[in-house]
Amino acid sequence: MQIYLVGGAVRDQLLGLPVKERDYVVTGTTPAQLTALGFLQLNDKFPVFKHPVTGDEYAIARRETKIATGYKGFVIETSSDVTLEEDLARRDLTINAIAQDKTGRIIDPFGGCVDLQARRLRHITPAFVDDPVRLLRIARFAAQFWHLGFRITHTTYKLLREMVQPSEMLSLVPQHLRKVMLQALITKSPWQFFTILQRIEALQYLIPELAIAIGQISPHSVDVPALLPVIALQRAVALSANPTVRFTALMTSKLDNTNSVIMLCQNLHLEKSYIDLLTLAIIWTVQRVAIATAQELLELLETNRFLHRSEKLKNLTEVWRAIDPVIGIIATNRVTAALHAVKTVTVQTLKDTSLNGKNLGIALRQKRLSVIEQLDQKNI
Repeated sequence: MQIYLVGGAVRDQLLGLPVKERDYVVTGTTPAQLTALGFLQLNDKFPVFKHPVTGDEYAIARRETKIATGYKGFVIETSSDVTLEEDLARRDLTINAIAQDKTGRIIDPFGGCVDLQARRLRHITPAFVDDPVRLLRIARFAAQFWHLGFRITHTTYKLLREMVQPSEMLSLVPQHLRKVMLQALITKSPWQFFTILQRIEALQYLIPELAIAIGQISPHSVDVPALLPVIALQRAVALSANPTVRFTALMTSKLDNTNSVIMLCQNLHLEKSYIDLLTLAIIWTVQRVAIATAQELLELLETNRFLHRSEKLKNLTEVWRAIDPVIGIIATNRVTAALHAVKTVTVQTLKDTSLNGKNLGIALRQKRLSVIEQLDQKNI
């Protein structure tokens, strides 16, 4: 039995990046042997095991053969005679097909180390086209490593475009897109994920609303289109690491009602936090808030409980500034000043401190409205 460190851990180590998780491939063994050593099999239909102490994943080397459409259309073969090279050959990119043995020796049968130095994202074999999930993964890797100079090779781009067939695209379940998209959104260049999918004409199947907004991109161009959704996402990256903020900035300009927000988020299986922030950004647009009346500002603060949920307001103001930096600052300053002023209003600041119940609530609200109006008068 031989154990090899593989995949992202080796790649990131060679790039000098922090290694976040370690995955291993085991050759010359069987599930029974690993189980006898205390490894826990994570799925009885798949040869992946959890180390009893470290919790790292250990997969028995396997071969995969495409027999049907979609990401599930594979026959998986595991046996003690499957070699390390055979296991590495089924992976997507050369930079993810590098292994390291226990002595530290690098095993690189497909030139992944050269591609790391040349900053290339290159497929390993023509079998790359067999799994449509790889469309998403390579777009995510481009977003993850774009700032380091990595680019997809022309031959791999060609394969990606050939993979975009209706039958294959429809086989991708929303959970796949959601998982990879959220991984891409926290990278340094998340806009590349969406523009690459648009460039290979896959985005129309995945997020048609965004595909229409971005429009056609030349398959040979490396330039990012200067369109509001993409520019807003770029600005959001500079303002926030929160994927909810980034996605909202990307999509807000193309969603105009709450029904479209709910439908989009349900189609992508996104959490409620995405629905909430998108809905807020559509109802309380940056343009509306910049010229809002004192009554509207108070409504914004009270109906969304911003007096007690400062993080939620921070997310919204970051979306505003990403969509329009100039008007966004005006809107942010107005709401922030109104919030601070409203927080100074207490029962003790009222002229009649004996009020209670409904009358107290009315008096507090009138006082809050008054302090916001005074702010606006100062700024005239």
